[in-house]
Order: sequence, then structure tokens, then C-alpha cells
Amino acid sequence: MNELKELSARAVGEVTLREAVQELKTWCDTAVFDLTEYTSNGRTTPLIREWKDMMTKVGDNQSLLASLKESKYYKRFAE
Repeated sequence: MNELKELSARAVGEVTLREAVQELKTWCDTAVFDLTEYTSNGRTTPLIREWKDMMTKVGDNQSLLASLKESKYYKRFAE
């Protein structure tokens, strides 16, 4: 019975990790920087619009990755 409980817990943990990794991969594949050009002294520099929102999402994703690494089921997903 204990072995079945452990197997079930591992399966749930791995599914959770797999879904989180897939969510991160999807975001990385679809994230697009919305750029605007800033001109000063004849020099044009591309700037990211909505950079605060982008940095918030990046921070959220970093927190998610950190929490995934703390999982005891992380080893199979390390790569």
C-alpha cells in the first residue's frame, strides 16, 4: 500500500513538473519584445515597450524554476 501511495505521489509530482516546464517552454517560444525606437543626439536606440510587464513575467518564471528545482521529483527534468 505504501509503495502505491509513493508511486502515486511521484506521478502527480512529475505531471506537475512536466506541465510547469511546458508552460515555461511555451512562454519562451512565444514571448515577443515590443520594441520602439528612441532617438537622442542623432543616435537611435531600440527600447522595449511594456518592459515592466516583461520583467515581472521573467521574475515570475524565475521563481517558478527555483521552486521546481526544490521538488524531490526534479531530477528527471534537470536537463
